[in-house]
Amino acid sequence: MKKFLTLALLMQLLTGCALYDAYFMAKFDMNEYQYITRIRTHSQLGMPLCGRPEVKEHVKYIYVTATEYKNYAEMIPRNEDSFKLASTLITITDDFYKRYQGDQPVSAVYCRAKFTAIAQSSENIQKVIGAKPR
Repeated sequence: MKKFLTLALLMQLLTGCALYDAYFMAKFDMNEYQYITRIRTHSQLGMPLCGRPEVKEHVKYIYVTATEYKNYAEMIPRNEDSFKLASTLITITDDFYKRYQGDQPVSAVYCRAKFTAIAQSSENIQKVIGAKPR
């Protein structure tokens, strides 16, 4: 009888932990959210550097992280909407990255416009990802 009560109590505790996790666990994919947060952060940090050589590092980081985000979102089942958002973000970052790989100087106005577009797009994606159930 003691073994039965111990087992019943143990099962109750395990169920309680699962309920706790289900209630307090994030309702969205934390990895996707982290990717997009890093992209948004680097777009905000890179914007004041437009016209300076250091901006190239931020542009490359954003492009690489956006590519990782797209590749990650692509293979998750029933994640087509997030993959579409990631693909849209790639089109913005790809052109920006290619401009900085060339020999022609990039204007500060173009640089700020691209960083603004990336920051706004990533903020919108954060809102969508944060609201979607997992």
